[in-house]
Amino acid sequence: TSAHSPNFFPSGTAIPSGTMLHCVRHGLAEHNVLFNEIGEEAYLSDCCFDTSLVDGGVEQAKALGRELNVLGASGLAEVPAKRSVEEALPQGCSVARKYDLILVSPLSRTLQTAEHILFPEGFPKEDRSKNELPPIFALDALKEWTQGLHTTNKRKLRSELEQKCGTSHGGWCDFSLLDSEDDEMWSAT
Repeated sequence: TSAHSPNFFPSGTAIPSGTMLHCVRHGLAEHNVLFNEIGEEAYLSDCCFDTSLVDGGVEQAKALGRELNVLGASGLAEVPAKRSVEEALPQGCSVARKYDLILVSPLSRTLQTAEHILFPEGFPKEDRSKNELPPIFALDALKEWTQGLHTTNKRKLRSELEQKCGTSHGGWCDFSLLDSEDDEMWSAT
């Protein structure tokens, strides 16, 4: 396998039957808001390098995390009609435990979205790196396109990401499968 398509299952092992794939787009980010003000320039501006979520994007991610925690990863569980999502959410529960593998883009906005979905308020920080959680890997191949001049899609250095939330620093995400220290997929030309 290449760095762009790592094999997460032992050689010769098929992907387990009944595998369900959930895809989530990042919450509302700084460049999304700025686009409404200045248009395409928002994607090219140095001020929008690897943008973060705005408050509205954080709330979007938290809301999805609450819903997934209540519904379960399969989406088959039902929330009793008279209970709100907040009432049904067990305090300190993480939807991450319901998955076998979690893959995320290494862009700040996607890491923030994943963190707010997977680790709701009340989930103890010290539990984030414990072994009962599934493997969580960041992959360059999951980054948003286009890579060209869009500064919004250039990620931070692997070492910066590792310091912030990497498993080697007690965090929740494994950055060892990124293609390189620097973002070689992005180009200024």
